[in-house]
Amino acid sequence: MGIKINLPNSSLEAISIMAKKPIKKIKIVESAKVILSLSEASQRSYKDLMNIHYEILGEYQKFGPSRDYTHTNYYKKYSIRKNPWPHNRIVHRINSFFNLYEKIKVEGLQETSDPLCVIDLRNFNFIPCKPSFILNGDKNRCIEFYRWNGSHRCAIAKILNINEIPVVLTKIKINE
Repeated sequence: MGIKINLPNSSLEAISIMAKKPIKKIKIVESAKVILSLSEASQRSYKDLMNIHYEILGEYQKFGPSRDYTHTNYYKKYSIRKNPWPHNRIVHRINSFFNLYEKIKVEGLQETSDPLCVIDLRNFNFIPCKPSFILNGDKNRCIEFYRWNGSHRCAIAKILNINEIPVVLTKIKINE
């Protein structure tokens, strides 16, 4: 199997939604470190989610870290949710995001102890798929890769024009 990966419950839920039926268990068949294009690694990125990342990074590039970012949609995402985060926690998250941006700007995307993880769905037929899983607006194509972490890294890669991303690609077997 190569690399030990634990799939979060959200992956099981998302794949159940894609399959339009309950999935009882996902078994990892194989995991390997590979390079994917940014567009492949970002397939599961909901447009609105990624736009709030691009918005705050764009402002950071223009104004730097001393700006008040409480007006951004990124801040609002955490402050107006069902269980809102306290201001200090949101500011810490924003500063961590900016620190990651600066690190990637200098060092590029490096392997970390928390790798960007992607499930390979190319051997599954989820057509017709739910609107949030349609690939490039084509109702007859579902996403081929499901990424469950790394939104910050993908957003930073796009802003910095990094077109290839190191990921752990996981092949799975579904038990219904």
